[in-house]
Amino acid sequence: MYEHASKLHNHMNTQVLLYMARAHHDAGDHLPAKRVLLKALHLAPTDIKVRLNLAFLLQVLGAQLLQGFVLQE
Repeated sequence: MYEHASKLHNHMNTQVLLYMARAHHDAGDHLPAKRVLLKALHLAPTDIKVRLNLAFLLQVLGAQLLQGFVLQE
C-alpha cells in the first residue's frame, strides 16, 4: 500500500517513506526498513524524525547482531 503511494509521489515524499519504513519494521523486515530510511535521509538530511527513526532501527539491528553472537558462544 505504501509502496504504491510512494510511486505516486515519485519516491520523494519523506512522510510516505517513514510510513513505509514503519510498516517494514512492524513486519520484522529491518533491512528493507533501513534502506527506506536511508533514502528518506538522503531526501531530507535535516529531518529529525527520519534521523530518530534511523537511530532506533540501527539500535534494534545492533541488539539483534549482539544477541546472535551471544547465542553462538
